[in-house]
Amino acid sequence: MMKENFHINQKEWQEIEEYENEYRKNVRKQEEVETEIKQLLFLSKSSMEILYQQWGECQEIYKLQEAVQEFEKQAMRECQREEEALEEQYRKLKAMEEEIGDFFERNH
Repeated sequence: MMKENFHINQKEWQEIEEYENEYRKNVRKQEEVETEIKQLLFLSKSSMEILYQQWGECQEIYKLQEAVQEFEKQAMRECQREEEALEEQYRKLKAMEEEIGDFFERNH
């Protein structure tokens, strides 16, 4: 076998080292960027989960508000019916009072 003469001068060696250093620096930057992207994705996912949870809570609040409004409407209708029934009883009592008054006037 023939032995190859592989000679690199100082300048070429320095260029190779500079290239390797630049390459390593770029690899580190890429790893840092990838790590940052992963962190941002995790934060984004967490934020989306929180927003979804809050949206669900808001939906529950809206349902409760609707239920309260419906209850208030029913309560108002019930109060209205009771008020009308009391007014009817009052009219009947007033009519009975007049009849009793008329009866006593006729008999005295």
